[in-house]
Amino acid sequence: MRLNLKTLVLDGRAVSFTSAWLDHRRDGFMTSWSGRVTGADAIGLMDVPEHELKAETTNGRQIEGRAIVPSMNRLAETFELQGTGALLVDGQEPIE
Repeated sequence: MRLNLKTLVLDGRAVSFTSAWLDHRRDGFMTSWSGRVTGADAIGLMDVPEHELKAETTNGRQIEGRAIVPSMNRLAETFELQGTGALLVDGQEPIE
């Protein structure tokens, strides 16, 4: 399930971006999620091992989770997110 983001907050800091999305996947009982943010200032994100993520989707759903930033391209102003636990959408883990 792809979630297109309208807002993104990492560790209480609003992140400005041009495009951002999260993908939630379920394989049997296992779930995982990851995402990509483009057009963003990612300075300092790799200095912290794990981030608290809060976001709002383009259709108004509230997202919460924890993530690491395993890679970034500062020239392209792009970074990846990898979930480290459950992704909550409106307070619940998504059912696909």
